[in-house]
This record gives sequence, structure tokens and C-alpha cells, in this order.
Amino acid sequence: MCADTCVAYTGPFENFRECPKCKQPRYDPLELARGRQLQAMWASSENAHLMKHRRRETDRIVAEVQASGGQLKVIDDLYCGRDYLSRVATTTMTEEERKKKHIQPDDMVLMFSIDGAQLYASKLSDCWFFIWILVDLPPTSRYKKRYVLPAAVVGGPKKPKNIDSFLFPSLYHLAALQREGLLIWD
Repeated sequence: MCADTCVAYTGPFENFRECPKCKQPRYDPLELARGRQLQAMWASSENAHLMKHRRRETDRIVAEVQASGGQLKVIDDLYCGRDYLSRVATTTMTEEERKKKHIQPDDMVLMFSIDGAQLYASKLSDCWFFIWILVDLPPTSRYKKRYVLPAAVVGGPKKPKNIDSFLFPSLYHLAALQREGLLIWD
């Protein structure tokens, strides 16, 4: 990462030793591996039970939609959304039906969020936080600090100028997990 937060040294900037915008020397921060964070969520029986919430709720919601002719009595979570339901496979589907869907029962669903904050009221500085939210968890748990997965913290005196270069490591790692799969012991 550029010390002045111009760019992150990923993608086209991967081999640069100094910032192409301000010529500051390269700084290499610590990377947080998403795969290990996700595997750790299954390490305890309590967390493993929580991580199965999306699967259980999806099966229940799909059964309710089918029984009521497409109507839900209560829409209380993103699992009830039309876009999600049209892409998700359930444990009650046949193998052939499941193959046509994008989200499988054993998949994990993540939501990405990025936000900037001014840490001190009297100083002009920005700090940007990138996080992953585990959508598999119940709404009462998914936004709690212990379950929110940090992706990156970009400090600076200024906001990032090339945000894509900062997003690249997290999205690249996630794409690798999607392509290669992730072993989970449940």
C-alpha cells in the first residue's frame, strides 16, 4: 500500500516498488486470509450450528412459498428476497434441480462492506474499513463484532485514490475460494 493511500500494490501495480502517483516507497501490510477465518467459524459446535442457520431458514422459507402459492407471511431477512430465492438450492431438491442453482446448501454466503471514518474530531484524516459479513448467521448474530470478518484497514491522511487496487486482494482471495473450494470439518 502507498503510505499516502494512493494505490494498493495489486493487479497492475503488483511489481511497483514506489507509488506511481506520489513516488512514496512501497509499504506491504499484513493480509488476512478469508479461508482460514471461514474454517475457524466451523471449529466449535456452537458456531457450526449458527453457520447452518441460512440453510435451515432457506428450506423453511422455500417450503412456505411453495405451500402458500408464492406468498410469505413475514419478510424478515434477506433470505426472503426474490433474487436470493431464485438462485438458491435447498436440501429438499433433487440433485438435478440443485445443479441448476447458483447457491448450494453447503455454500457460505458473504456480504462485503466498506466505509470510511474520521478517527479524531480535530484532525483531517481518513481511515477506511473493509469487512465481510457472514450472511449464513442469524440476523441476531451476523453483525456482532465477534462474527464480522475484517478484510482490510486502510489508514491515511487521505482517502484511497484507487479503491479497486485496495479491493483486489480480498476479491481475488474470495474468487480463489469459489474456484478451488474450501474444506470444512463439521
